[in-house]
Amino acid sequence: MNLNILMPIDGTDDCKKTLQVLKNMYNPETTQVTLMYVNTTLLYAGADLSEDKIRRSKLKSQGMLDDAAEFIAEFKPTEFYTVGYACEQILKKSKENFDLIIMSKRGQSALNRILLGSVTSKVVHNSAVSVLVVPR
Repeated sequence: MNLNILMPIDGTDDCKKTLQVLKNMYNPETTQVTLMYVNTTLLYAGADLSEDKIRRSKLKSQGMLDDAAEFIAEFKPTEFYTVGYACEQILKKSKENFDLIIMSKRGQSALNRILLGSVTSKVVHNSAVSVLVVPR
């Protein structure tokens, strides 16, 4: 039986710890992993949505996905990039036949948590699939 895991990433040290938990707990031969990066930067850019800003933001995001994929290369992960609100996009993607979401407890800045609430908390409370939260 294969396990299909969705892993939202953000490039933080907490995210790297989450990737290590995956490696320690799951077998690459029976686990399919999708790494997901939700680019929220473009939502907050306001009037400064120049082509250059969009290009740089996408390159940075793709770099984070590529680094994470390299770290868990034995799983042969799929990479998924999208733009939007993290919680909404993670929940939407999780409906695509995933068995589990693995994510870190924190990743956002303190200001974003105050203004938007914890993405992890929202995913845990609204997900139709199990969520493994890796503490700091």
